[in-house]
Amino acid sequence: MQFQNLLASGCSFTQDAIGGIPPTSKTPGGCSFIDDPEYPAAPCRSWASFLSRWLNVTSFANFAGGGHGIVYTKKTIIDALEKYNYHPNNTLVIFNITSPGRFDLFCDWDSEYKSSMVYWDQTHFDYTVIEKYSPPWKDEFSKLSVDEINQRSIDALSELFTYLKTNNYQFVFTVMAEFTNIPNLPLVHKYSDHMVTFGSYQGMYEYAKANNLLLSDDLHPTTEAHKQFAKFAYDFIQKKAR
Repeated sequence: MQFQNLLASGCSFTQDAIGGIPPTSKTPGGCSFIDDPEYPAAPCRSWASFLSRWLNVTSFANFAGGGHGIVYTKKTIIDALEKYNYHPNNTLVIFNITSPGRFDLFCDWDSEYKSSMVYWDQTHFDYTVIEKYSPPWKDEFSKLSVDEINQRSIDALSELFTYLKTNNYQFVFTVMAEFTNIPNLPLVHKYSDHMVTFGSYQGMYEYAKANNLLLSDDLHPTTEAHKQFAKFAYDFIQKKAR
């Protein structure tokens, strides 16, 4: 199946700038990772970017933000699908599921505490995200227990799965790391036919670590790891389309 649009979100395991232009009623959008007569293709640094090139999409938008969580992922994907000219018959949604212990808090663009890890701007959404560990973030975070934050994330993931299924969007997802316990959740098992795995590994981190493909921080995958993630995802997508 030929997809016209690719929409991505997640955390730093998917992030690679905005990646292009979402489709509108007036323009089909654009993709920064495909050669254009006027502009050379940008270098790919994320599995999502490699996929946009290999799928040869017209429009690619990547709303992933480093350090942000599942609530962020859910909100950016659903808001983008609602705002822009995406249709279930020409759009593929991809995302990574990050740690459920991450806490997301949203704010206006004029906030002095807005996140520095977000590559989209006011033209995309009329809100942004509070910087992790900033005073207002700490204040709200302190009001919740670990269990409440985890449940908030799982509820958001359930809402995202339900939205995509109810509206007939095609989607695939990856899991940032097995140590987050995400692969063991009944909710993830329910949608496992949409989950990209990496040989015998379910987590991106575990695959990269086993293959010596982590950066010096010993957490984030290298560009070569992302290219391999994209190959697994591309083959998975082609198999599902048959």
